[in-house]
Amino acid sequence: MKKLLLFSLVFVLSSFIFKAYCQEELQEEDTQTTLTKAQQKKLAKEASKQNKSKSSSKSNSKNSKTTTKAADQPQDEYAPDATDNSTNTKANSKDNKTAKTSKASTVKTSSTKKDNSKVAKKKIEVVPEPEAEPAPPVPAPKTDNGDRTYTVQNKSTNPPTYEVLDSSAQGQLNLYRPLNDTNWVSSKNLRQAHDYKAGTEPYPAKPRNMWEFCINVGVPYISGDIQPWFRFGKTNAIGFTVRKALGYVASLRFQYNQGTAYGIQWKGMQYGVLKNPALTGFYDPNVDYTNAGKIFGNYKMTYHAMYGQLVINLNNIKFHRERPKVIFYAVVGGGPLIYRTMMDQLNAQGKMYDYSKIALIDNDHSNDKARRDALKSLWDGTYESYAEQDNSYIHLGQKHIGKNARNYYDWRLDYTACLGMGMSIRLNRRWTLNFETLETLTGDDLLDGQRWQESPINDPSLSGNNDNLNFSSVSLNYNIGSRSAEPLWWLNPMDNQLVVLNEAKNKLARIPEFTDSDNDGVIDFLDREPNTPEGCPVDTHGVMLDSDKDGIPDCRDKEPFSPPGAKVDAEGVAEKKNNPEMDSLMAHIKDLIANGANKNSTFPGWYLPMIHFDLDKDYIKPDFYGDLFHIAQVMKLYPQMKLYVDGHTDIRHSNKYNEELSHRRAENARNFLLKNYGIDPARLIVRYLGKTTNLVKDLPDHYDSRFEREQYINRRVEFTVVPESMQ
Repeated sequence: MKKLLLFSLVFVLSSFIFKAYCQEELQEEDTQTTLTKAQQKKLAKEASKQNKSKSSSKSNSKNSKTTTKAADQPQDEYAPDATDNSTNTKANSKDNKTAKTSKASTVKTSSTKKDNSKVAKKKIEVVPEPEAEPAPPVPAPKTDNGDRTYTVQNKSTNPPTYEVLDSSAQGQLNLYRPLNDTNWVSSKNLRQAHDYKAGTEPYPAKPRNMWEFCINVGVPYISGDIQPWFRFGKTNAIGFTVRKALGYVASLRFQYNQGTAYGIQWKGMQYGVLKNPALTGFYDPNVDYTNAGKIFGNYKMTYHAMYGQLVINLNNIKFHRERPKVIFYAVVGGGPLIYRTMMDQLNAQGKMYDYSKIALIDNDHSNDKARRDALKSLWDGTYESYAEQDNSYIHLGQKHIGKNARNYYDWRLDYTACLGMGMSIRLNRRWTLNFETLETLTGDDLLDGQRWQESPINDPSLSGNNDNLNFSSVSLNYNIGSRSAEPLWWLNPMDNQLVVLNEAKNKLARIPEFTDSDNDGVIDFLDREPNTPEGCPVDTHGVMLDSDKDGIPDCRDKEPFSPPGAKVDAEGVAEKKNNPEMDSLMAHIKDLIANGANKNSTFPGWYLPMIHFDLDKDYIKPDFYGDLFHIAQVMKLYPQMKLYVDGHTDIRHSNKYNEELSHRRAENARNFLLKNYGIDPARLIVRYLGKTTNLVKDLPDHYDSRFEREQYINRRVEFTVVPESMQ
């Protein structure tokens, strides 16, 4: 019955393997198919038609590009990708085909009328058609290299050219569908996926990937004191494995195996028998070979093994192909091993075997086969006798055997480590085939039931090495997971960057010419705002600048540096808050000027806002944009007014350093007014005073958190009116 089940399992596995292999071979044959001469001629005709259409439609290229770019606007941030992209694409393609068909029928009808045929032909030749999308290539062989489809664009060239299709063109999921599609990404990586798609994150999100489940069958054997014996149909093991990727190189695996191994000691033993309690009647009085001379040992070891393993891929990083077809890997791990070892040392009548005739066969390699054949014929294969045990180990299933009721345990438990190597062959996206050998390292020398050497004769000693369990297996693996990529150990971590680079090159290759219709310095192909008004500054994407983010472009903003968050009017000017003190001050200034103030005075009661700086910094903080705006408005209201721009620092650091720092602060404040409000440079006079004129006196010249607010007040730039006598 066991043989029948084993043969059935092997047959089913072989059928799956053969079917998957045949499918892969057919796909590879399709990729090697060449274009026929008729297809090559048709390709040449299509290319010539495209060249004619490009030359006749330059006048309408701007409109077509505008429409195309409007359709290419980015989606809303952090929203899942639409699932009906492919449906919309198909609908559009159907509409285009319908339009072309109706147009062709109209031309054909007009050409059949004799009176209007010539006029219709002239109209068709004269009126330029809008530049159409490039005509689809002639149906050609497709290469299914994994999950991405490559369509031959022009195989007549050397080398042939290919175009990578995205999911909307394929109508099916590919590796990343497209590479930055959020449908492949788990919720915790969704933000990274959107940032990568928007271009603000350089690294793509890790995609969801499948779990691998497999059934493995193979041959176990023990490396110990007794030589392994392969018994066809009986020496076997079967198990299952679950594996999940941690990354592109490492993965975690859980494995369970159970099997049976046999051994035969065809060289014989005599002196080592005296130390083995299982052969001297300790467990069973009927098994006592103390005075039998040379005897021959054997064993049947049944085991259950469970492992937690770390699998390391050795060759999945490729620079010249999308993914490997074969992967080599290493395994390291460990887990519990439960086993039971029995011997066949009694015949069907319950008597010990007579090894005297077999012992007479010369013990040299020329007679190895004869000795083994004689032993196989002698033993009945029942394995009824208990092998030696070491009771210091953990045992399961206690028994009392023999006339002295000796303790014997049916199963023993060991904790093991394992090392292995394997080779995995990719059949298709779901199925793979593994060949593996796994060595289980134990601290036990009784897996084969024997641990005594033959020498020295008077007192045989223990063998020097522990027994190890080896399992050589073949497994058929199936990848499980919907809307997930293949297990990461099959993917090339360089794939994403290389494909994006190739797609960018394909787009650049399809640009007819590097035109810049709105003369903003950004070519139309990269311009997200292709109709920028003349003279408006733009960013690197061709979008008009809006420095204060108030929704009004700088070229139409009368106050391009409004305070952050301020409410602005239609011209971009921040609404002035009700400030009675400032209104009173401005009225006083106006009255002084109108009535002719003392030319040597500096406008008594005069006040203009001062701006402050962070420690050791010279840049203008956005908090003070509003103050600078009001200073600019006062200077525009009184064109004859000149201002001193005085830079100051706190008391810390040297005089020389503070003079330089105060100079930079004053210059930056002056440049802000010049650049953003067009003030005459001659009306702003820079002075740098360092730490000589602090508003708050007697502060420490070192850091003290109690006085940081006072130090902040001293780090300032003041604006004062230049007396008329000094102008």
